[in-house]
Order: sequence, then structure tokens, then C-alpha cells
Amino acid sequence: MENKNTKILYEFKFNFNKKRWKNWYIIVFSIIIWIVIWWFLTRQYGLSLIIMLFSWVYILLENNIESNNVYVRLTDLWIFLNDIFYPYDKIKFFSIIYDNENPIFLRLYIFSTIKFLDIDINKNNVSNIKNILWNYIEEKKDDKLTNIDKIIRFLKL
Repeated sequence: MENKNTKILYEFKFNFNKKRWKNWYIIVFSIIIWIVIWWFLTRQYGLSLIIMLFSWVYILLENNIESNNVYVRLTDLWIFLNDIFYPYDKIKFFSIIYDNENPIFLRLYIFSTIKFLDIDINKNNVSNIKNILWNYIEEKKDDKLTNIDKIIRFLKL
């Protein structure tokens, strides 16, 4: 529960829709079917079953999400994402990741089992976010879009 004495410094929301094209599903299911057939032919039945179950659960979860809006609130004590609080003392540093000249997400490096957390941002809110976070967290300026990030963005995962 949020503290009543907490001062809200900035808040915004973003839509977490994947916006995949129709052929994306055809390509992914074709790859999965070929992997399952290959593992079945090489008698790796367990791996085939795991891939089929994982794919089925992933598609069901993805298509049955009620709300794709993520609410972000920066306060004087923590960063609030939907129902999760991230106190500033639990965050090592932050970084703004750019694709060419466009800011695409805010990366928070967290002291926990999760190494980092990416929050979608845009040109309109990047300056406000930076100005607030500079007061609480150190910025890691040399961060760039990694090859894995590029692949994930391309595949829209």
C-alpha cells in the first residue's frame, strides 16, 4: 500500500501491446512444429512435450491479458509500477536506452534476482524522468541497445 506522505513527482502510463503482424504467428508456429518434429524424430520426447506446453501456455497468457496499460509513478521514495514498489535504495542505477536518437526505454538496474527492469518511454517524458531520477539514483550513461534487445524488439517478444 502506498504511503500517504509520499509526494508524487511524475506519473505516466504506456500501452504494452505487442502489435504483431498476422504472419508472425504463422512463422513462430512453423518453427515450433519443426522443432517438435525434429526432437520427436531424434527420440527426445520430453523436450517436444515441454516446447508444445510452453508455446501453448505463452500464447494463451498473451491473448488473455485484460489490460495492457502499465502505470508508472515516480515519487520521492520509490518507483511504482502497477502494483509493485521499487524503493530507490534497491536500485543501483538507471539508464536511458536509445534506438538511434529515439529513447525507447528506461532501464533500472535492481539489487535483486532480476538484473534489470525496462520501462517504455518516449521523447515526451524522457527529460522529466531524467531530472527526477538524477536526484535519487546514479545514471549509467554508457548503456546501449544490445544485440539481444534488438532481436527481442524485432521479434516483438
